[in-house]
Amino acid sequence: YSRESIKTKKNKPIQQQITDSFEISNSQNQFHIDLCQALVGANIPFFKLQSLPFRSFLQKYTNKSIPDESTLRKKYLQVCFDSTIVKIRQKIGEHHIYIMVDETTDARGLYICNLLVGILHQEIDPTPFLIACKVLPKTNYDTVSRFINDNLMNFFLQNSEYQYKVLLLVTDAAPYMIKTGQALNTFYPNMIHVTCVAHGLNRVLEKVREIFPEVNKLVNNGKKILLKSPHRVEIYKNIMECELPPEPVITKWGTWLEAALFYAENFNKFKMFINALDEDVQTIKKLKRVITSASIISDLTFIKSHLSTFPQALTHLKKINNEKGQIMAHKFNSVVEKNTGYALIKKYNDCINGMKNMNVEQQPAIVACYKMSSITSVEVERTFSKLKDILSDRRHNFSANNFEMYNISKKLDK
Repeated sequence: YSRESIKTKKNKPIQQQITDSFEISNSQNQFHIDLCQALVGANIPFFKLQSLPFRSFLQKYTNKSIPDESTLRKKYLQVCFDSTIVKIRQKIGEHHIYIMVDETTDARGLYICNLLVGILHQEIDPTPFLIACKVLPKTNYDTVSRFINDNLMNFFLQNSEYQYKVLLLVTDAAPYMIKTGQALNTFYPNMIHVTCVAHGLNRVLEKVREIFPEVNKLVNNGKKILLKSPHRVEIYKNIMECELPPEPVITKWGTWLEAALFYAENFNKFKMFINALDEDVQTIKKLKRVITSASIISDLTFIKSHLSTFPQALTHLKKINNEKGQIMAHKFNSVVEKNTGYALIKKYNDCINGMKNMNVEQQPAIVACYKMSSITSVEVERTFSKLKDILSDRRHNFSANNFEMYNISKKLDK
């Protein structure tokens, strides 16, 4: 009896130590996961953990062992990514969905294609989730179609039922995207392909820039003369008494029109500012020729009169009985006519709003899902704008797989 008692007493502490070690291990693993997720969410590079002051601070106030940056990258980034994908799957559930896709060239010169998935339901916020971010060897309908198909299959765990739940594809109006939509209709029979309406409106604005060359020169050169010239900026502020002119960016929709409207509202003062500059600079000479041209006043007046409330202005363009108005109206009609998916979405929307005699062949339950449908690809453009934060000058060595996991784990709103 005494020997058995001694054995029991010896065994008890050993059992407690094993249990405690498991608890410590689980706690430590969870801390590493949470730390990895926090760094990714705040976009703090893993190499910051190698900073001795930062590392000492974390150890002091957490009483935890701080992992090496390579440990987080090799072991815990995958865990965070898997957790993010599971959460997105749970949010999507069994609902009908829409997808957005677009590509861009990142700071490394690589073709990046992003795929977003959102819920299509008459009572649910349609905010989409990023589920794939891949590097493509080139961008054409074949690579983009395969990218969409493969990643949807992976996301839905190869459950073929999802093919009938994809109701909408939103892309830009690039020819290869149009061809992609046509190719994917074979696999997704209920899918409508809509090209981004915002892209279409921007193409109309590009036409505006084309038919008003003098205004375009004013906008482009007005931006240049104030760059890296504190002396001119000081003269500008003394004369203009307002903010600097808006800087048009080709990749940002509407910025050219915003700048043109600024010059329409402040033309006389801007003319005084240009005449006050006596430097022998080519840009200033161009501006002096532009502000004295015969058409600049009438062109700015036209833009201010008919385009200041764009896109409501498109309605007015159709009523303008002159050549320039008709050119823009024709361009708008051409853009809309090519967007056949938009016409069908509009038809469904009329049906949802109770208009009668609508010849709709789709099931009522599916038509109702389009109540909250998106007709722009702005959300996928936003994911690209955030790539600049991730790909700083010191962070161009991401592997393709780690880049995707990092980007997707960062995007999900906790």
